[in-house]
Amino acid sequence: MQRVFLSHSSKDKDSYVRIVANKLIEKLGEDSIVLDELTFQEGRRIIDEIKESLKTTDLFVIFISDNSENQNIKKIIEELNNNQIEYIFNNSN
Repeated sequence: MQRVFLSHSSKDKDSYVRIVANKLIEKLGEDSIVLDELTFQEGRRIIDEIKESLKTTDLFVIFISDNSENQNIKKIIEELNNNQIEYIFNNSN
């Protein structure tokens, strides 16, 4: 079973991240999606949840928007590199 990690700004969750997540859940099942509100355990540090989830992730999707500017994208990319996960960076400017 493939697992898809959805990384996003919390400000974007209602506008489109949940829409994408729900479509993926319909196609792949809830166990195939890593989304904070569905997967992360309450009380644990987010960075620990991310690191643990990346160990079982086949595809990492990062939603970058104007809301992401204040998020620490470099830390996420560094963590991806540390876990030797292949990624594609698409700059649509």
